[in-house]
Amino acid sequence: MPSNSKYLGGTLREIAAGAAANIAYTDYIDMEMYDACSLQIEWTPGGGGGTLSTVIYGSIQDDTTAAASVVYQDITDAVIGAAAITGDAMVLDEGNVLGTVRHIKIISTIANKDASTALTILYRKKRG
Repeated sequence: MPSNSKYLGGTLREIAAGAAANIAYTDYIDMEMYDACSLQIEWTPGGGGGTLSTVIYGSIQDDTTAAASVVYQDITDAVIGAAAITGDAMVLDEGNVLGTVRHIKIISTIANKDASTALTILYRKKRG
């Protein structure tokens, strides 16, 4: 396998500063043919404060159902040992929970977002 196909990464979500709101964002990662996944969450709350809560869901459903429609279970505690990720985080998944599921769904909820709030979620998947 060529070295450039062992890893695949990218940006799941990038929210630049903009209008104030309370909002939730949902992103999906397809883990077919990958053994591991790491996430990096960069949170800039802005001058008005605000909070970020991120929850990770997983599914082993492996059929032709679209990622947005499969049945998910909350696996945040199994991945990081807590009910939710708040603020900046590096999720390295040392227990390899993310590598055992077929689909990953990430829901990031921003409360009290002001005009200078920004959020970036990066990911990196690895093949054995």
